[in-house]
Amino acid sequence: MTRGTPREKGPARGEDAEKILDLLDEGIIITDGSGRILLVNAPMERLTGIPGEAARGRAIGEYIDGSIGPLLPGKDERKRGITGLLSSGGDGGGLEFPLSHPGGQRWYSFSSRVLEDLPFQGCRLDTYRDITEKKGREIAFREREGRLLAIFLRAMKMSLSRDRELTERERRLSAIFDAAQNVGFVTSDLRGRESRILDFSPGAEGIFMYWKGDIVGEKLALLYPPEELDLLAEIHRKMKRKQVEYSGEITLVRKNGEQFPALLNMYPLRDEAGKVKAAVSVCIDITILKRAEAQIRASLLEKENLLREIHHRVKNNMQVVSALLVLQSKKTKDRQILEMFRDSEHRIKTMALIHEKLYQSRSFGTIDLAEYLTRLIQYLFRSYEERSAGVALQMEVRDIALDIDTALPCSLIINELVSNSLKYAFPEGRGGKICIRVKREEGKGFEMEIRDDGVGLPPDLDLEKTETLGLRLVHGLAVNQLGGSIETGKGKGTSFIIRFPEMKK
Repeated sequence: MTRGTPREKGPARGEDAEKILDLLDEGIIITDGSGRILLVNAPMERLTGIPGEAARGRAIGEYIDGSIGPLLPGKDERKRGITGLLSSGGDGGGLEFPLSHPGGQRWYSFSSRVLEDLPFQGCRLDTYRDITEKKGREIAFREREGRLLAIFLRAMKMSLSRDRELTERERRLSAIFDAAQNVGFVTSDLRGRESRILDFSPGAEGIFMYWKGDIVGEKLALLYPPEELDLLAEIHRKMKRKQVEYSGEITLVRKNGEQFPALLNMYPLRDEAGKVKAAVSVCIDITILKRAEAQIRASLLEKENLLREIHHRVKNNMQVVSALLVLQSKKTKDRQILEMFRDSEHRIKTMALIHEKLYQSRSFGTIDLAEYLTRLIQYLFRSYEERSAGVALQMEVRDIALDIDTALPCSLIINELVSNSLKYAFPEGRGGKICIRVKREEGKGFEMEIRDDGVGLPPDLDLEKTETLGLRLVHGLAVNQLGGSIETGKGKGTSFIIRFPEMKK
């Protein structure tokens, strides 16, 4: 296949030119006046994956559609627009576009011009230059500009309107600087106690009661009480050494000597060489917020004390009821009735312990289950002292905190089942072991098991139909109160397994 008239005019010079073009970093395509490809250099072969021999003689539009088109990301309309410009040469340059390669996306610029020298006189030369690194620098620069603007917006803590006609960055930042009436911007050099004020915003005039003309050039220490000057010097030292920002609460001073709490954000300013030479202090007067916070704290303390007193009184009232049951039980010698009185006393004591723990706790929201159960089991073992002498306790409860709506039914269930084990599982003084295990199952709720190695339950026991008040109470609390399920375990002794979801508040 011939390469056209230009190649015939100077084959030696054409071959030399082709070798030189292979040494370039840019991809090169040369087409004749009819749009047929005469030459594709080696970088262009690597870009498209099509050998130069296979490209020669093809129409440029067909070549671009088959090699560049599939690598273009985006919608078909956009792809057709780019391939059309690449095929026609566009307006000669200014076109930038990405291509998707197996190793990732890369950016290219395209330019086109007509050649005037032999051996390609009258032909078109298209150049494809890899500009991925340049694009990366542009993106990094834009991200850095975005971060700087975000710092100013975050520091002001309020929405500031900006004039859309001010397109220059300096004028835009100046408008923000002047528009913040409740935020003081103070620019100073970094010399600690000896720092001088370089600029003073209208917002700072309102906060500190100094006019800009009177305060610029004066020492920055005028705005700080003596006890804060050491902190100011430390902030400046760190800012100069590590180029870090500062944010925190601090006490400042107005012109009339009044001290007030403020939120201070200090940002370093760099010179052309990148060194930190000054800082912008963003000051927000939080006097009103501090007063409101003090009022809220006082109100919260009052409510906590009231709630603590309520729990204390509920606990005392339950202890009174428990004492009345003890007194009433002394009027009968019927063992069955005495056992009923004792069971009721235990249930009331169980609930009273809940309120006692809440009264003693710093948090009224939750109860440490392990700590609470330790107290409850100790009470039950003392109450059944004649039956618990040879019984050991094993408790596996760690890092479980329950709110009162969950802790109360759980404690009543444990009270009933542990009491039953102590009364019936170990007859005639035989020893044994009671195990209590509670664990949280991620995404499923809680699993609670109360187990003993005693004589076991009757084989025909049905928890839903049993006439035993304690077991009916356990079933009702597990299913109706906790919204869970209960089942008896297999093996030696007695085992109850209760699963219930975590209550959502």
